[in-house]
Amino acid sequence: MERALIIPILTVPKLSVLFALTTLCAAAPSAIILDVSRSFDPYGRPGGLVINCSIDAARAGIDKLASLTVLGSRPYGAESDLDQLASVNIWSKSPQLAEDLEEADVSVDSSLSSDSAIAPRLTLAWRSGAASTGRVYRCVANGIDRDGQAASVSTTVQVGAIDTGCCQKMDRIEAGLVGLTNSVDGTQNLTEGVASQMLTLANRFADVEATCAAHFQSLSKSFQRLEEKFDDVDEVVSSTATTLATKVGEMYEKLIALEQNMNLQLRLVAVDKTRF
Repeated sequence: MERALIIPILTVPKLSVLFALTTLCAAAPSAIILDVSRSFDPYGRPGGLVINCSIDAARAGIDKLASLTVLGSRPYGAESDLDQLASVNIWSKSPQLAEDLEEADVSVDSSLSSDSAIAPRLTLAWRSGAASTGRVYRCVANGIDRDGQAASVSTTVQVGAIDTGCCQKMDRIEAGLVGLTNSVDGTQNLTEGVASQMLTLANRFADVEATCAAHFQSLSKSFQRLEEKFDDVDEVVSSTATTLATKVGEMYEKLIALEQNMNLQLRLVAVDKTRF
């Protein structure tokens, strides 16, 4: 019997991330478990894929566990065509990735110990986003049962395809928002440029105003000095004219006196002529 479980978990400050975890268990429900989880970012885009295979060997009827193996279907093959992705055994105790995954962005970790307190497991993690196509994964445990016979138990998980249509729409919306943001930034930069030019122009006007004020003040002082000079000249001219008028008056009086004296002399000469 198979069961499906969807669990939304993980909330970080100011950001809620919904992890869709789909788990299908086969064989003994609590003996071997294969968890396949896929995270989604806030925009609904698929994130990394994590495959975790664990086993309770006692419940699975395995007395001595020899190996754990995780297999996966080919991207474009039939669901029954499974390739080995990773495995670990009691001899090497180091998990081995498939050759095509060694150079991929995939990490592998395992725990396969004789200590019954440590649950055996094999974990694969894709750091980048996983493919959106449906895949089949299987976990196989091999070992020896209590009777010394070879024993094997497995479970298979079907991961459904992810509809990325909404993601593409979100990408287009996001691209539009980025374009709008760039336009707003461009407008803001243009506005800031105009404001900067206006400020520069205002500063230049202020400089011109200050220069003109200084020139006007200097010119006003020059006019004031010129006016004072004219006042001085006017005073000198007035004084000179008064003096000249006085002199002319005196000379006129002297000329009158001279004329009278000459007339007197002429009359005296005329009298003398009559005597002879």
